[in-house]
Amino acid sequence: MVFSTQIVTKGKKYSCIIFDLDGTLINTKYAFIKAFQAIIYQKTGRNIPGERLEILFGIPAREILDSFGIQTDGSIKWTEALPEFDKHTHLFPGVYKSIYTLSMCVEVGIITSRLEMELRRSLEYFRLFDFFHHLVCTDHTCRHKPDPEPLQYFLKISGRNANEVLYIGDTTSDLECAKACSVDFGLAAWAVCSRELKESSTYVFHSPMNVLKHLGITSADERR
Repeated sequence: MVFSTQIVTKGKKYSCIIFDLDGTLINTKYAFIKAFQAIIYQKTGRNIPGERLEILFGIPAREILDSFGIQTDGSIKWTEALPEFDKHTHLFPGVYKSIYTLSMCVEVGIITSRLEMELRRSLEYFRLFDFFHHLVCTDHTCRHKPDPEPLQYFLKISGRNANEVLYIGDTTSDLECAKACSVDFGLAAWAVCSRELKESSTYVFHSPMNVLKHLGITSADERR
């Protein structure tokens, strides 16, 4: 389905809203840290402090493991290192309603550092899968955020131009990826508090529902 509807804000028109996943829609920080601590300990016997892993949030799993000297052919999946991974995560408040509402107005997509299998599993777990029109995962491109290739690929498969897309994320990698493609960037400030990111973003959203308000969209509940 191709939407012709456009959201107009600050004189700009958006026909597609893209989200990062981890740390933007789903709070996976605790599960992320525990999963990688388990893998690294299993492979190297080293106990890595959570703070050291936290700064790597948003980087593809293979690159994280490589940084600790763990070579993988893709057979090690970080979401499988922690039993019932998704049960250790949760949606940020307001995410379900905002994504559901947006999906009825414009195209909605995801660009993530996860493998497609991992992404699908989490979206289905939280009953979000049917709301997204386009998905770009780490196994779809050769290079990954902050490289522009994932977003360039998204624009290609969606048929959208850079000036009609808004990308919402929570990391410097998300911001740099958007800027490299001349795409407007919205900071998911409900998940991160960074003065530098706030100053560099086109928009700063303080909650998922604030995205709807800022874009002038009435929530699904209010339409009834």
